[in-house]
Amino acid sequence: KPDWQNRLSGRYYQAIGSYLTLDEFAQFNVGNRNLQYKTRIYHNYSRNDYRFVNKHIVEKDPVTGELVHPIMKNDHAQYRKYGVTQELYYRPAAGFIVEGQCWFQDAARSIPTVLSSELNDTYRQRQNKQSDQTVKAVAGVKHYRDKMNWDIHSGIDYQRLDYLMTTVVNGFETRKPVNSGSRMVSWYNRVKYLYDINDRLSFRLRGSFDRYAISTLDSANQTGYQVNRFEGAVFGGAYFSPLEKLQLSAQLRKDWVAGYQTPLIYTIGFNVKPSLSRDLVVKGNLARNFHHPTLNDLYWQPGGNPDLLPEEGYTGEISVLYRKRAGAFG
Repeated sequence: KPDWQNRLSGRYYQAIGSYLTLDEFAQFNVGNRNLQYKTRIYHNYSRNDYRFVNKHIVEKDPVTGELVHPIMKNDHAQYRKYGVTQELYYRPAAGFIVEGQCWFQDAARSIPTVLSSELNDTYRQRQNKQSDQTVKAVAGVKHYRDKMNWDIHSGIDYQRLDYLMTTVVNGFETRKPVNSGSRMVSWYNRVKYLYDINDRLSFRLRGSFDRYAISTLDSANQTGYQVNRFEGAVFGGAYFSPLEKLQLSAQLRKDWVAGYQTPLIYTIGFNVKPSLSRDLVVKGNLARNFHHPTLNDLYWQPGGNPDLLPEEGYTGEISVLYRKRAGAFG
């Protein structure tokens, strides 16, 4: 949240730890009552080469002949990460806020061999490396009034992940059992409207439109998939309190998902206080449900099922809540 009283501020942190672990963070803020700007930069690195007793391996002591667990070093587990965030907030008039945020991060890490591996030279025999890049950006407008507020936001999410495993065979031949990568670009759009007519009656409206583009490929075994999908939804809700001890609610939702016929979803509910003098509440609701398969459900390898059908059903619930505030002790 922006601090509209800020004029100029900043901070810087640095930490140094064992195993050559370094952490740095810097922040710079500048602005006035109508405009605020923030920049954050961070960096993390660690060689992460601590020693440990590996209880997953048993060796014979060459001197005593006893079976012992070897003391090993956590080789090739180093990691590093850096990123930057930018934020801009503009308040052209009372009740209006125009904002934008962006986040970039780059990370790389080595994944050590499993503890039960008995390879004598982990570095020469096998290496696992993973790199990630992330870019997230969102822009929006918000408007607030006494009984009504609305906001519109649109955002992009880009993620890239590459994983590589290399092994050395016969001491000199390098092979790549795994060489996989994935790319994901998501576009999110949100609209929200809230209106309170009075203390007893209020309405909520929400809408969304999203697009997903995902591709994966393992060039070592030639597996992967590429898929695009659109999803949209409209939601409306009404909340009414005809009596001081009775609250009623009704909600409707309609989804649009590429490749699926989605029904109209509804929920109706109530909250009742049998007695205003007691902290006893009776709640109940009835709803129709629909859940479409996610992209991971359909295409994750291994295990995804492209023929998976959506789930439909009805649910009902009644519950009782009792709260009692105890007096002071002592």
